[in-house]
Amino acid sequence: MNDIVLVMDSIIVFVHIIAGTVLVSMSSIMQLIVGPAVSLLTDSNQKKLVTEKLKKRRVPVMDGAIIIQIMTAMYLVHARWNMILSEPVMRVKALSGIIALSLAFSAHFYFRNKKNKLMTAGKTAELKTLNEKTRFIEPLVLVFGAIAYVIGIYFNHM
Repeated sequence: MNDIVLVMDSIIVFVHIIAGTVLVSMSSIMQLIVGPAVSLLTDSNQKKLVTEKLKKRRVPVMDGAIIIQIMTAMYLVHARWNMILSEPVMRVKALSGIIALSLAFSAHFYFRNKKNKLMTAGKTAELKTLNEKTRFIEPLVLVFGAIAYVIGIYFNHM
């Protein structure tokens, strides 16, 4: 029975690492490559087409990665609570991960839904204001997610 628990724990850690890799990689690609490239497009119809195509491909992957990351993180915090409390590095990792996942969840689920409702209602002024208020969220997800990722890799190889 104990062997099964260890195997399941290892599988959950593996899935957590894969989901974290997807989350940080996709955020990095969108922030550092795709966003600046799309902003160079001058034709608004072309920009809208590219944005819609990106949303259709990126959103399900990011949403799935966020949900999987949250589920596995909840298990790992529960299973490793004593380690988190005893190791300062693990407290920083856990805090960075919690901040990154909270921001990612709010950006990809709450604010995206709110922006879609404003867009559907034709409230462009309110949408622009909300976009200005939330533009810092993705870069923060990237920073805190990368911190948690690097500390996790470092801690597992100590």
